[in-house]
Amino acid sequence: MEKIVCGANGKRPPLEPSWTNGSNVHLQKMVGLMVDCWHHSPHCRHTALKVKIALGEVIEDLFAVQEREAKERNAIPLSRVVDETDRLRPEMPMSPSRHGRAHQLATT
Repeated sequence: MEKIVCGANGKRPPLEPSWTNGSNVHLQKMVGLMVDCWHHSPHCRHTALKVKIALGEVIEDLFAVQEREAKERNAIPLSRVVDETDRLRPEMPMSPSRHGRAHQLATT
């Protein structure tokens, strides 16, 4: 097992500088976790539960980032939507039927 993980020279694989330069916080957390698991003393290494929790936190953070970015991409200011609608139909006055059932009930 050691030869598979450490290679024939007994050393851990090199880490890419882009993994540790701080440009990607999530990748940096993953690398930190991986390096902590390589500690020379087995008693200093993370338990499986600690690894599971740490990975879960990174995954949750990534999902939150994805959701926030998706909302930002899909967000259209309401004023822009209204302006576009008015531009497309300037000659059509708002009829009661376009206001919906609530408007019809309120005006009768």
